[in-house]
Amino acid sequence: MDEVVNLGALAVLPKNLKDKWLDPICEAGAEFLKSAFNEKKENPETFLNHEKGMLLLAAASELIHSRYDYPAGFHIATLPQDILFEYISCYSLAVILEKGKRESLFEIPDINEDNILDKEFIAKIEEKNSAVTNYLYSRI
Repeated sequence: MDEVVNLGALAVLPKNLKDKWLDPICEAGAEFLKSAFNEKKENPETFLNHEKGMLLLAAASELIHSRYDYPAGFHIATLPQDILFEYISCYSLAVILEKGKRESLFEIPDINEDNILDKEFIAKIEEKNSAVTNYLYSRI
């Protein structure tokens, strides 16, 4: 993953990830969302400390850092946990949506560095397309 993260925030956008990275991050994102929404007993924070979770966290962190003008003194540890989990959830959903798009199951608007961490933008994608909703339910 370092080979991708070292390229910066644009490299970790789901649309820019090669399948060898998209697939495990997609799986990790689904697991994170399951834990975050208590469908599993695992605490989301505990999940992020496992190998899959660290992969997801590394990618999402790169985007979060870029949003806060990293490296201008921002430390991710200063971000409130609920905000951090919201951003990781948005990133996870965006990765899952990209996977569905690549499988030609539906079309979605462009998810980019300006909107990927915006929960309202991600929610609007689902609202407008029942195929997206069905796909998300099948993955999470």
